[in-house]
Amino acid sequence: MKNFFLLFTMLAVTAISFSQSQRVMVVRSYPTFTIQANIDYNQSYLEFNGTYNNDFHSDEYMKGSMLGADKGLGGSITSKIALSERGRLRLNVSLSYNNFKTYLFGRNNRISDVGNSSINIMSLGIGLEHNFTPNYKYKLYLGAEGTANMINGNSLIWVFVGGTPGYTYGVTIKNSFRIGAAIFGGTEYMINDKLGLSLGFKYHIANILLKSAKTSDDPYSFELRDAADPNVQYAGKKTLAYISLMAGVNFYWGVDTKRYSIK
Repeated sequence: MKNFFLLFTMLAVTAISFSQSQRVMVVRSYPTFTIQANIDYNQSYLEFNGTYNNDFHSDEYMKGSMLGADKGLGGSITSKIALSERGRLRLNVSLSYNNFKTYLFGRNNRISDVGNSSINIMSLGIGLEHNFTPNYKYKLYLGAEGTANMINGNSLIWVFVGGTPGYTYGVTIKNSFRIGAAIFGGTEYMINDKLGLSLGFKYHIANILLKSAKTSDDPYSFELRDAADPNVQYAGKKTLAYISLMAGVNFYWGVDTKRYSIK
């Protein structure tokens, strides 16, 4: 019986020591460089949208009070470079393309006004981001950036003529350069040291500076007229504001993982 007790005690001590030696603590450093690729879903606001009950109004477009582009899709690529010693401050450089349409999901065929808009915005952004949890699997961040935007598109305008179906004509918005700004935020989840998933948002005003109501020799093709001028058709004060809901993947570099055995 005594020998059995000694044997049991030795086995128990050995098992405890072995189990303790298997406890491992994993410590990760922050990524020094990140590439984030997103798919964007967009919702426009203010005069960028300007539709009522999701319907295009050609008369409002001609008066310059709206563009009538409601929702859209797009994509973006962002590089994030750690600037601070603990990785909380990151320099962001982003490149994005977003399209906005009057009827992204189809239109009501009972509406007499058959007009619509399709607007493209290509943006280059540079800004700063604060990462609240750079060393954790879940990373939360907020930031802001300035943007350089190239805007173009086309619209179909319907003209009402009493007693007839009316007629339509096309308008082209040529490449127009504007300076804007955006605020953004989101979360990242690290699957491993190289790959992660991301969810985020970005609220963007694309034309804070350089608004214009420039005239053109071609009445149906001209640059964006987003400044007020009563003498210029389609001109009116317009703010191109929109929010993008983003989902995508992250690629990480510079993550150093260390494992510590805890006894």
